[in-house]
Amino acid sequence: MLMARTASRARTLQPVDLFRGPRLLFHLPAHVVEDVRRRLGFGILGIGFAILASGVWMLTVRLAGLGECPPFHFYIYGAGAVSAVVIYRLSQKEEISSALLVNMGLAYEAMVALCASILEKTTPLGHGSIEGLSWVTVLIVFFPVVVPTTPGKTLFAGLAATLASVVGNWLVTANIDHLLLWNNLVATGLSIVPALVVSHLGEQLNETRALGQYLLEEKLGQGAMGEVWRGSHRQLMRPAAIKLIRPDFFPNEEEGWEQLRREARITAKLTSPHTVTVYDFGVTENNEFFCVMELLEGLDLERRVLRDGPFEPGKAIQILMQLCLSLAEAHSQGLVHRDIKPANIFLCQAGTVTDFVKVLDFGLAVGYEEHSLSGSRAKAGGKIEQTRVFGTPSFVAPEQARGEPVDGRADLYALGGVAYWLLTGETVFPNREREAAILSQLNEVPPPLATRLGSFRISPRFEALIDACLQKDPSKRPGSAEELWRHLSYCPEAVGQNLTS
Repeated sequence: MLMARTASRARTLQPVDLFRGPRLLFHLPAHVVEDVRRRLGFGILGIGFAILASGVWMLTVRLAGLGECPPFHFYIYGAGAVSAVVIYRLSQKEEISSALLVNMGLAYEAMVALCASILEKTTPLGHGSIEGLSWVTVLIVFFPVVVPTTPGKTLFAGLAATLASVVGNWLVTANIDHLLLWNNLVATGLSIVPALVVSHLGEQLNETRALGQYLLEEKLGQGAMGEVWRGSHRQLMRPAAIKLIRPDFFPNEEEGWEQLRREARITAKLTSPHTVTVYDFGVTENNEFFCVMELLEGLDLERRVLRDGPFEPGKAIQILMQLCLSLAEAHSQGLVHRDIKPANIFLCQAGTVTDFVKVLDFGLAVGYEEHSLSGSRAKAGGKIEQTRVFGTPSFVAPEQARGEPVDGRADLYALGGVAYWLLTGETVFPNREREAAILSQLNEVPPPLATRLGSFRISPRFEALIDACLQKDPSKRPGSAEELWRHLSYCPEAVGQNLTS
């Protein structure tokens, strides 16, 4: 088990495999991998802009009658610029892995080398002023600075760019420029030196910067509360999600630590397969809280609906019933989630079962999202008083928004909001700013669900249960998550669904 306080003041950044092979040549430190997306996107976009600027300059020269430029040059300039924009856009997509982005960047290097070699041999403009020196040589030396990667891949990319340059020259002149070939090979050798240094330093960091028995491999996200990393256990090699929580997130650090420790211990006792499993918990020497949980592969409900649209009623009721099973166990142990929302409900695959629900962040991620309350309290008369109330405005129960004590029925109110999201792709009160959303939860009656379903139709029983969850008065909601599960199982939409897993 991971000790509550580690012997190290900083955390390990474990090199990540980007290519199979010897460790020093084919591993990249995770803090570099983390930065790959930003550096590659903007670096290649800069190269694309330079290519576009060169094309505009050559077009200006041609139109002004100052020189000739073969028309096919402009197709090359255009292809280089468009390819750069495409790679930049892909670098902004979270589902594209860093390793794949690196491969695309290195392929782009070879393509630019081919294009540059053709351009240099068909126009004097842009040709190196020193015999045997080419823009391809410059590209090979400096491209690893733009796209950080392993020494092995840097060597491979340099050789690919050199070969592309030879092919380009041969296509134009039917000859091989041996001096240029030699210079490019030397540049390839020089280009792997900084990559070797980065990998070596990464190996040294692993020995001195450790988070107990866990290695941090890739940052998955961050927010106001802290960061979430993909990691693994040193000995077991078991993958895990590791949440690092900033101590200054809490007004009182000691009270915050006690609250997190208490709730983590409770969460660790939960055995429902629909609740995320907590492996470990503690605080580092430099006062960073951490929580080690099972690593899930899939999408949360927020991103899933945004990507695929609303769920059909049969699938929606299956998800809601699985959510009830998780909440029923938590409520039986006196734990109220307080931040049930689509982003905290994860759909993954468990064995052969798809869309298996896992509820995240019991008491740990409340207020984590930027749009969480993190300090708004509604007063009578439509006023908002600043205090510390956890929840998310579009899903928070009225009593929770007022800062009153809550029980499991507050989570059932939020579950009703999740049902709206599943079936309509919208919140109960859509397009509301933070304070307006809170006031809507307090004062407005939810619009009839049937009017917002589009082509879907749901049974009166199902709609009545969702309406009951969204009652302002907790006493008018279902008495418990277990009771709600039972009523949902009687709905016509539940027929034929595997709802008890």
